[in-house]
Amino acid sequence: MNLCPVLFAACVGVFASVPVNGDDLKDLRERWVQGDWAYVAEHAPELRSKPYGRTMEIDYMLGTALCRLPDEQLQKTGCKFLKWSLSRYDDIPTDTRKTFTQEADMCGATPRESPIRVARATPTADGKGAGINVSMKTESRVSDDAVVKYASVQKLDMPIEILRSRQVEIGSRERAEGVATGLLSGALRMQGEITASDAFALVDCDARMNGLEVLNRLDKYSDFFAREFDITPPTVVTTVYMFPDRRQFQAAAERLHGLGLPDECIGYSHRDDMSVLAWTGPKADGTLYHELFHLWVRSNFGDCPPWLDEGLAALYEVSELRGNDVVGLDNWRREHLGYRGGDAVNLKTLIGTSWSSLDALDRPGDMRDNSSRAVVYATARYFMLYLQQEKKLGEVYKALQARTPGDMTDTPEQDAIATVERVLGVPLSEVDAKFRQWLRDSFPWSTSAPNHEINNRPMNEATGR
Repeated sequence: MNLCPVLFAACVGVFASVPVNGDDLKDLRERWVQGDWAYVAEHAPELRSKPYGRTMEIDYMLGTALCRLPDEQLQKTGCKFLKWSLSRYDDIPTDTRKTFTQEADMCGATPRESPIRVARATPTADGKGAGINVSMKTESRVSDDAVVKYASVQKLDMPIEILRSRQVEIGSRERAEGVATGLLSGALRMQGEITASDAFALVDCDARMNGLEVLNRLDKYSDFFAREFDITPPTVVTTVYMFPDRRQFQAAAERLHGLGLPDECIGYSHRDDMSVLAWTGPKADGTLYHELFHLWVRSNFGDCPPWLDEGLAALYEVSELRGNDVVGLDNWRREHLGYRGGDAVNLKTLIGTSWSSLDALDRPGDMRDNSSRAVVYATARYFMLYLQQEKKLGEVYKALQARTPGDMTDTPEQDAIATVERVLGVPLSEVDAKFRQWLRDSFPWSTSAPNHEINNRPMNEATGR
């Protein structure tokens, strides 16, 4: 058994094509509970390298195990995993964050008690996990008296077994359509049309939308994500639900997932049954692509930093197909950046944003307040648009995806800054200056940002649908 620090700097960054196996994960959990730290330290990196293996739970087990081994270098690596998790995972409850912090602070101390157990949040081979694994998109606009209202999702009881039973293997179109039909008439109690491709099942409750065109675009967007960002598609069908109004959308969220949604929510993705739900509106479908990116990026980049995750998802909410590529366009989020982009967050602050610091911005406040989540999201999106124009977006993403906690020489945030600087070849202060100059020069700031309603451009340019 090789437990040298080099193992953790290299092995955890190697991507394997075989997904996390439920039995292997169960075995790792049992060994961790038994206090078999050497076993966990040897086998957790292998699970972490597989699809859906970069999770809060695996990093916690690995970090706490390393902290309990009698080797100072391994203990330092364990502490890195715990600090990395606090910065990079969006599904860590407040109480659990305290546990991570306590474990990191005590790493290497003797004697050590067994670590506190944390909620399981690791998907297995087909993307199945536990708990509430939701990414949510909210609607926001700038007006003279506008405020940010990012209310929390209300968590209602929904057995994980029910969510898991909805999953269908890729390529099983008839079964995917059958499962969707059962949900439409059963849990949803709604009317709609169902179509499927090898990778998607579309439940179209919005008669104003062109369902076949949406399905075709979903296939093209997912192909682009896989090609441009090396995202590994899930091994199960992604089910996409479209609703014509907020009332049906909210009712569906409660019936399918036991969620009570705030009025500001216009779409969300759920990792436990690999689904995307959106209030699509009469003209557009961009929220679907926003949430699809959130859902699929977890396959091999579950620890994607918030500014990159949210920035890219927002980039593709208003975008167009050019051949086989998807190109992000100017959109309504520019209004949050102020005149000529003067309110954009400094890139050092943006890249240094962790999920916990972002969550702290979920409060009412002026949308033009530089500290608001809306401004952070807008800056992240337009930085992605800038990198797209500079033809550096894919390279920056892949460089960040390749990093692991064992690579860090500083904090996770400083590591991300150093990675961006290395790819772009200049200090971040210079990148920030060029980005701001590009903002000033690229858009007609004397007029409002384009209004794409809440989603994207019309689905069918000939009919306006």
